[in-house]
Amino acid sequence: MILATVNGFAGETNFNFSAVTARVQGWVDKGYYPGAAVLVTKDNHVLYEKCFGSYTPETEVLIASADKWLAAATIMSLVDEGKLSLDDHPSKFLPEFKGDAKGQATLRQMLSHTSGCPPYQPKDKPRDACQTPTPAHSPPSAGAEREKGSPAVDEMTVTVCRTDT
Repeated sequence: MILATVNGFAGETNFNFSAVTARVQGWVDKGYYPGAAVLVTKDNHVLYEKCFGSYTPETEVLIASADKWLAAATIMSLVDEGKLSLDDHPSKFLPEFKGDAKGQATLRQMLSHTSGCPPYQPKDKPRDACQTPTPAHSPPSAGAEREKGSPAVDEMTVTVCRTDT
């Protein structure tokens, strides 16, 4: 899934997305992805929308850390304001994390993919909005990309922002 919001192109109304179509279709044709969906909007108007391969407008996909850049930018603003520390744990703001291995990870670890959470929500496990911790919560080996704890990061950010209003 590729999402984009166009902020530039002031006054332009005729867009050519043929290069995007060709590129994404090529990825699907080569088997890199089973399908894809692209949606481009400007001023709340859809400029381009296309599904490729096995994807339809109803296809649900796990976005994993696709939103982590936005969460990280928001968190760093809160860190700059002194409202959060990169060494804060989810349990500091979210009571459901107290006494849970997931609550021991720091924001720094979650944003750098080193918290020890697995890379996806296993299909054979009950749905867990905050992801599922590894059996023995321990730091991953150097360079390991094992964590997709974005839901916890997002919820911490929302909680801190709510208390500030």
